[in-house]
Amino acid sequence: MDEIIKKKSMPKWIKIGILIAGIILVIIGLFKIFGSGSIMSNVLVDEFNEVQAPNADIRDAFTSVSNVLLGIGAKEIKKDYTGIISDLQTALAKLDDAEAKIVSTSDPLAEFQDIVDGSPDQNVKITGTHFIDVFKSKNVAQMKMVSDSRDLINQAITYYNEMAHNKKITVDEKKFNAAVSAFGVNAQNITNISAQYEAAANDFAKAAGFTIEKK
Repeated sequence: MDEIIKKKSMPKWIKIGILIAGIILVIIGLFKIFGSGSIMSNVLVDEFNEVQAPNADIRDAFTSVSNVLLGIGAKEIKKDYTGIISDLQTALAKLDDAEAKIVSTSDPLAEFQDIVDGSPDQNVKITGTHFIDVFKSKNVAQMKMVSDSRDLINQAITYYNEMAHNKKITVDEKKFNAAVSAFGVNAQNITNISAQYEAAANDFAKAAGFTIEKK
């Protein structure tokens, strides 16, 4: 009976990898906006760029998690459950890195807020404040992505530990499906924020008099 449960469960973990890979492609779209060529204060552009500086590291951390999960299928075929568990633990460490980088945007964002608030140009204030609000929403969605990913990965670690030791599978299917559902909801949220983020950055750049470079 246990063997039947295992066989039915395997495709679910493969789907997780595909799902996360798709989400990463969406997340990467949030990290490509940088400012340059300001005709206003260089401080404004410098702070705009500093706020976004951690984005590359966050992107790389999420991409590493994606790659790990996409590699599960090949190791699963070989029944290399110990290798999968090690990879999943590495993925958890990468999520810790992503979380730290997201948190690190707090101070530069506050400094950017001060510069925007101190601008004599009302349009800069309005568009800058909107950009900051969207940026904060992006951070919240990313932190939710970290939390959702941890939930899925920890369940996967439990599953593969049980597989490795030929134990009865105890991962609750309802809890697992709830985690996948939460992941999917946040994916849609991030898709929406991606469009809002780019529009807000472009509006702010236009108001502040500099151009946007996507990298």
